[in-house]
Amino acid sequence: MSHLVPTKKSQQQTVENPTPQPTAPETVAPAGGQAPVQQVQYIVVQQSLKGLGGWLTFFLVCFGLASIVCTTLFFASMLALPAASAIVTLIFAPILAAGYIASIVLISLQKKLGKIFALITLGISGVYSVLALIVPYMVDNTKTGAYLCSEHSSRVCYWRSEDTLPLLVSGIMVAIIVHVLIALYFIISRRVKETLVD
Repeated sequence: MSHLVPTKKSQQQTVENPTPQPTAPETVAPAGGQAPVQQVQYIVVQQSLKGLGGWLTFFLVCFGLASIVCTTLFFASMLALPAASAIVTLIFAPILAAGYIASIVLISLQKKLGKIFALITLGISGVYSVLALIVPYMVDNTKTGAYLCSEHSSRVCYWRSEDTLPLLVSGIMVAIIVHVLIALYFIISRRVKETLVD
């Protein structure tokens, strides 16, 4: 964020060199015998992006919530253990929870390692999101859901997994795009580059 600060030319300072540079003030002599008026010059002062704030804080909160969700999913998947999706969750949930917590701690300490942990955790989360969509689709390839065949019949019909293929592909694409966009923030953000330096 930039602020305009009015200064006289004789009081002008640069951000890189904080010492004042003396110059003779410019004056304009108005007509009619009035006192001379000094010109005001504006310089742009940029606010420092170093420190936790903005989107970086938002993603720290998201990582905290994700670690809670992963921990909950881990214990909930133990109840549905024979299911293939539960096995995938049992494998990935503790890794993701530990990765998110480590990212939060290292970013809060402003360590460069926090960025690396965040990117690795986002990669693992992307793989888990794709597998969590593909595994149920592949394991049960004959039926994926039930509905009544008609309003007046109690017979149950199933739709085949081929009918849900566009939903599967769109879910995979959305998961990949979301994870790539979050990873791009950690790669190109000026705040991340200025904050995570140790």
